[in-house]
Amino acid sequence: MTDDGASGKADGMDRAERHADPYWWACMLEAGKEVALRKPYFFTDDIVRWCNEHHPNATTHEHRAIGPLMRALAHMEVCEPTQDWVQSTQKQNHRRPMQVWWSLIYRGPGPRTKPRRHRPLDPRQLMLEL
Repeated sequence: MTDDGASGKADGMDRAERHADPYWWACMLEAGKEVALRKPYFFTDDIVRWCNEHHPNATTHEHRAIGPLMRALAHMEVCEPTQDWVQSTQKQNHRRPMQVWWSLIYRGPGPRTKPRRHRPLDPRQLMLEL
């Protein structure tokens, strides 16, 4: 029996979630829902930015918990992952690829269904109204 790394990834995500600050987690969940209401597609930089603006005291030492946070938002049917990736704008991420997420609760103008497209989605094309 071989392990393809999935169990190690799941274990790491579970540990990151358990060690994240509970106040940060709650603020980030709120931020994720607020961003998803305002943008048809987004990435975690949008959530971090919204949280920093509205909850400047929300911090955690376990920033890897953003993965489990997105998994939780998807489980809550707030968003779903797309196949698109963009480079992070956060300095500490060193422009690493971040997944683009499609909002399932978007209520703004424009598209409310996942577009069929030939070009990748780029959430930086849409400004987030804080």
